[in-house]
Amino acid sequence: MLESQLWPSLARACAQARVNRRKALTLSTFGMSLLTKIFGSRNQRLLKQLQKSVRAINALEPALEKLSDDELKAKTPELQARLAAGATTDDILVEAFAVCREASRRVLKMRH
Repeated sequence: MLESQLWPSLARACAQARVNRRKALTLSTFGMSLLTKIFGSRNQRLLKQLQKSVRAINALEPALEKLSDDELKAKTPELQARLAAGATTDDILVEAFAVCREASRRVLKMRH
């Protein structure tokens, strides 16, 4: 008899716990979607940050297209000298990628 009284109350407690968990998930999801709408998703924030570099790289493209092959080759030692002088890789990233892109376009016929 004790067993028959215990199971219904246990079943009700489990059902209530499921309802509470669903409510918590709903509130949590609502809170996260609100924050995502305000600040953007992590992916959107990263893309926004990288877009600045992409614009700077694209801006260098016309100038690098005008360089001869020898002038383009001379860019590598120039960038290495800047690194040796104390510049960080982040400092030369935009120009280095633009040079790499132009070299790839000329040699491999592929624009990266």
